Amino acid sequence: MSVIFHVGLPKSASTFLQRRVFPCLEDTEYISSDTSMNESIYEWVYKSNCIFNALFDNRNLKRKKLEKIHNKILNKLSIPQNFDIKKNKLVSSEGFVGASWDPLINSDLNAKLIKYQHPSAKIFLVLRKQSEWLKSIYRQLVFVEDRFDQYISFNKFSNIDSSQKINSFLDLRWDLLVEQYYSIFGRKNVLVLPYEFFKESPQEFVEYFTGFFNLKIKRKLDFFKKENEFNKANSIYKNKLSTKKILSSVKHLNYEKLFHQTSSIFKNISKSNEIKNYESSISDEEYLFSAQKKLNIFNKKLGEICDYDFSNYLS
Repeated sequence: MSVIFHVGLPKSASTFLQRRVFPCLEDTEYISSDTSMNESIYEWVYKSNCIFNALFDNRNLKRKKLEKIHNKILNKLSIPQNFDIKKNKLVSSEGFVGASWDPLINSDLNAKLIKYQHPSAKIFLVLRKQSEWLKSIYRQLVFVEDRFDQYISFNKFSNIDSSQKINSFLDLRWDLLVEQYYSIFGRKNVLVLPYEFFKESPQEFVEYFTGFFNLKIKRKLDFFKKENEFNKANSIYKNKLSTKKILSSVKHLNYEKLFHQTSSIFKNISKSNEIKNYESSISDEEYLFSAQKKLNIFNKKLGEICDYDFSNYLS
């Protein structure tokens, strides 16, 4: 029997898989962030990517903070005992791949935690063309979740040259991400598929997944119902910072988080006249095309090391 980790990427069919596919697998214990992750030995995934001052630190400082968090988790990490060897186990969370806006900043650290708990684990990774993925994750984090407790323009979120950035196209090296998993778990234990394959033919995508891991579906799947569809309510930025979140930070003596939240209140007030419409925020398609082109050499390598065709990631 196999232990399979679906690690993401976020915004790459994860919700559909978690709600419509994984619960329907025969002889498989399924654990996810949608179900019982916070009650399991995998709840570390909620802490491993958690840096609250992500907007203002440079990438090296973020990495150092994440390494400290990693070491604290590792010192207390539980190793599974007496799980059912007659059943497969599938564990799913987009957090396993790393920080949602910059996965490669700590993807290796999270992979090592998985390896520590399950030395023979298998990995399922879904990738998405960087330009489309960045638009989608920007919308999710800023407009839907208000993850940073303030409005952020798309250019600030993704600018290649700015030192005040959250993400950069040049950091979205999917070839390096795949090589990390191959190195830690072994190529034969890692399945990498493009999200675009899912969009084109969800049924064939699921059949490829189940075939690779030797799994079976126990009932007919609904491939027509959509998950996490974008709607008008999520096209306008609305600040979601509440006093409940601030009081929680005070209660847990989390002063870094508290400082970030309270400073965000003043930033939202001072920036009340900025553009806060999603479509307007990402209107510069020429910039996206140019940025995607910079990754061509790396995406070509991605196609060479994977068993699936990623030629449509070349601009």
